[in-house]
Amino acid sequence: MTKQNPLPLVLEDVQGFFGKRPLVAGEKPAAYDALFSKIAATVNPGDFIEWLYVRDYVDLTWEIQRIRRFQDGIINNGRVEALGRLLEPVTYVSKYDEYRTEYNVRRNAQSDAKAYWSDNAKEKKAITSEMAKYGFDDAAIIAEAFGVKLPTIEITDRMVAAAESRRKKILKEIERRREAIPRSARKVIDAESTEILRLADPNDSKTDE
Repeated sequence: MTKQNPLPLVLEDVQGFFGKRPLVAGEKPAAYDALFSKIAATVNPGDFIEWLYVRDYVDLTWEIQRIRRFQDGIINNGRVEALGRLLEPVTYVSKYDEYRTEYNVRRNAQSDAKAYWSDNAKEKKAITSEMAKYGFDDAAIIAEAFGVKLPTIEITDRMVAAAESRRKKILKEIERRREAIPRSARKVIDAESTEILRLADPNDSKTDE
């Protein structure tokens, strides 16, 4: 496992309180750092508190981007089930007359749907030909997959909306704070906060004389 580099240099005394990047498998530290740097440069935090707000804003933005990527994967994961649903009413009208039960129809439809993405060229060609009779193509499969996964997509949409709402509140709080506390006063507060953090840091080797 590779060791992650430190976050982009911000306030030295604050950096240690940020903890690890909120990354999952497949996400790149460099991409998170680039996002952090751009947002920090835009907000231009003026004190310790604002740096904490920036970290929260970055993490929420990263989370929103992740969920939106997941949505694509969620829809793609529903393609087999979706194709099975499309095939049920059209492919098996007379194919299994003697044993035409709901279970058999669904089972065989799903079996053909799986074969469509298999390495069996003959089976895939036969299924593709059957699909063409009814105008089914990849776009139709994705549309049906969206319906299959809609409940999950709606959940992720609510998660994105909640994260976006929290981001807006952060920006409003930064703006409210800047209006209420002049920058010069915030520098004094920040200096006091930094000293408190230094004294609270067990790794700080400095001692008062």
